[in-house]
Amino acid sequence: MALDLARLARIQALLEELRPFDDKLLPNEREMVRHLRGRVDDPGHTQFDDVQVLEVIVRNVRVRQGFDFDPARDPPRVIEVTRKRPER
Repeated sequence: MALDLARLARIQALLEELRPFDDKLLPNEREMVRHLRGRVDDPGHTQFDDVQVLEVIVRNVRVRQGFDFDPARDPPRVIEVTRKRPER
């Protein structure tokens, strides 16, 4: 597998952009960022969708900046949907 240096550079730039917001990440975002930082340490193991994942997390962080939202204080959103019984 060839090393895509442009992708690696973009991943590193996005990870650096997220560094000041580490404490503002939601638990699932924090875990994904931690996982991706570990993969960047071994550049041959980055995947094609790592950039898209980080771009979504950056977008979410930017959106939340305009709201009074604190992941440590506010519970995660839970969507409860009642399942329909299959018709027979």
